[in-house]
Amino acid sequence: MAAWSLECGSQTVHQPAENVYAMKGDSVTLDCSYENYGGNDYIFWYKQDGRAAPKFILSLSMTGLGKTESSFEKRFSCSINDTAKRAPLKIQDVQLSDSAVFYCAIQPTAVGYKIIFGSGTRLTVESQEDLAPSFYKMEGQVTACLATGFSRHNATEKAGKKVFEGSHAARISGEPLYNQVALLTPEKADLCDKGDSGPGRCQDALAPDEKVNLVSLTVLVLRLIFAKTLAINGVMTLHLWLAAP
Repeated sequence: MAAWSLECGSQTVHQPAENVYAMKGDSVTLDCSYENYGGNDYIFWYKQDGRAAPKFILSLSMTGLGKTESSFEKRFSCSINDTAKRAPLKIQDVQLSDSAVFYCAIQPTAVGYKIIFGSGTRLTVESQEDLAPSFYKMEGQVTACLATGFSRHNATEKAGKKVFEGSHAARISGEPLYNQVALLTPEKADLCDKGDSGPGRCQDALAPDEKVNLVSLTVLVLRLIFAKTLAINGVMTLHLWLAAP
């Protein structure tokens, strides 16, 4: 996908990488380039977690002025290379909590307080542990293949599962492991287990658990007993109230 940028007049902020993947503990550089930067203009970097408001990370000018938010001081830094027209953000010892969208922005002094943002770069930090996916075939009104519990965003691709082409692995916020779902057509119904190298069904089926069923039945019986007790108590109370002089 072609990268895009935002511009105001003759000034442009460009973030070429839409997605960056890194391993926990690595050092990462998120690129940002610009055009027609003035000597008194400021570069900004922001971090956005999910749908929350972007958080200020740092600001920097060619003269060296600027500041870094205290919670980012230890591992986040930026330097301006005016010859190459770049102001990359460097992150040391990346953590899973660093997974977010990072925005580069410029504040041209010529247009007052207006800030021009780049399109953003999504950083995804993955665990050092390499866990392979488990596959489950789910059958109902539709048939689907579920890959779950893996630690690399492209694990299904590496496993040769072409059935997952067109879908994307996703993580619950704050969780290190991915899940991925692909709908199965009748022609691909047997490709959930062994990928495209040969036929084969799912390793595990999502079948009802006998213990879960027993617990559910027990809870239902207890609820019925409780409801019956309430009904008897209500009838007795009504009878005593009607019998009172």
